[in-house]
Amino acid sequence: MQASFDDFVKWARRNGYQLIGSSAHARVDYRSFNNDEKPMLLVLGNEQKGLSQEQMAACDVTLSMPMKGRVSSLNLAVAAGILMYSIFDKKK
Repeated sequence: MQASFDDFVKWARRNGYQLIGSSAHARVDYRSFNNDEKPMLLVLGNEQKGLSQEQMAACDVTLSMPMKGRVSSLNLAVAAGILMYSIFDKKK
């Protein structure tokens, strides 16, 4: 099934999901995020450009992953794994 981003956001809202985005420019460190309120969907952009301004605006929270040294980004699958582990491990 394929849908526009707008349709995806409408579906998520109708079904009670919180949208959690990731951006190098976000102010909330992923390690400090703690949410026990409602189900979440992780929204990630592509490796080259990340989320668009429209997509970031649709997210309830946008998390950052601070980089050390000369590293500027992570592979998208690696970043997704780290975020999911960090977010869902806290729900235990």
